[in-house]
Amino acid sequence: MESKRFYEMYSISLRISNYFGGSPFMCEFGGAGHYSPSFRLIVSPKLVKKCASRFGIVFGHTAFLAAQTYFSVKRHDLSGLCFATLFLSMGMNLLTTMTFFVFFPQEYADAINLQNNFFYQYQKKWIPLHNTNSSRLNKIADFITYLTCISCGLTQLLCFIHFCIFPNTVIYLTSIGCYEFHVWYTLGIRVTGAVFYFHFFGVAYSLILVYILAAKTYITFIYHIVTDFRCLTGSRKEKSHRTMHALRSPTFLPIEYRSLELVHRITVSQYGPIIPITEALCGYIIILGAFMLIRHSRELDKTAFGIVTMWVTSMLLLFTWILRFGGIFFTGSKKTINSWKYWRESGNVIWNSTSTLKYMKQFSKSCRPLAIEFPGYYRISNVSVLKFWQGAIRGVVRVLLAFK
Repeated sequence: MESKRFYEMYSISLRISNYFGGSPFMCEFGGAGHYSPSFRLIVSPKLVKKCASRFGIVFGHTAFLAAQTYFSVKRHDLSGLCFATLFLSMGMNLLTTMTFFVFFPQEYADAINLQNNFFYQYQKKWIPLHNTNSSRLNKIADFITYLTCISCGLTQLLCFIHFCIFPNTVIYLTSIGCYEFHVWYTLGIRVTGAVFYFHFFGVAYSLILVYILAAKTYITFIYHIVTDFRCLTGSRKEKSHRTMHALRSPTFLPIEYRSLELVHRITVSQYGPIIPITEALCGYIIILGAFMLIRHSRELDKTAFGIVTMWVTSMLLLFTWILRFGGIFFTGSKKTINSWKYWRESGNVIWNSTSTLKYMKQFSKSCRPLAIEFPGYYRISNVSVLKFWQGAIRGVVRVLLAFK
């Protein structure tokens, strides 16, 4: 469960995103004692309009990058083509994530509020003694969250510095400016471009940070809750559970698990469509970035080299972690459902009656393992990490062989 420190960071991230126009949400959280705060997103019509205007700017800049990609092909400029295509992929990924904020803000807020309310009530009911603010694991997780926020801020600053030093790079609008005019005209273009790209990178990285924190909140809760329903046998008895014993009684377990299924389905309906698109774009960025670092490292300045290296590394590690977690989560959910067959062996008196075991057997057949997925099209399983790495390595090798 999350601490109040995390939700304070989440609130600050939303305010920064509101300033740049990356997200249309405001937040409020409360709750006394040592529980996780009751967190709630509120949609602001004014911020929705501001976010829509930023969406138009991002769309226009992505169209510009597509045009630069086309003209790089015409000029036979392979280095410029790779750089423009790399940023084009980032723009398309950004447009995908902004779509939900612009066109479905209330649906997204309702889904987040539903899951946070469920988690808040679940903790109060079944883990009343757990102190989220003094937990050692929460302190470590909050430290990682601090590092994530700082990394996003530093990356935005690095991209802005790159523009200030190299405004004629093919990915920037100022690269098509004519600098044969008066020096004041050139200075005006650069100052205007600096203001524009400061806010443009702010939109991009504040939006990424908000999505990461929202996903982290859900992942933290859902992973632990699934294991709370599991039957433990042998040396791992009921005392190994952090929740109250009554949660795994015939009276409460089916109801709570069905509630969890409902919350999860609503959540994956929001995040699900983004996952396959993000995987494809991340894989493309990794392949293209690795190709640039191997073949065109001498043509890149130090700042551009650092940006590309950071993106390739962060994309590879972040999506590998997401896929790995998805595989562990899917396997853990299957183990939880299968464990309900062994209540008799666990020595649990409540589950030893024949009628109860028969009822639980029928209930387990009606349950399907929870997974991070796009229902009906895509599911993250144990082999997803291997397939992702296999595709990335194959893609890099094939591109290197194709452009000798």
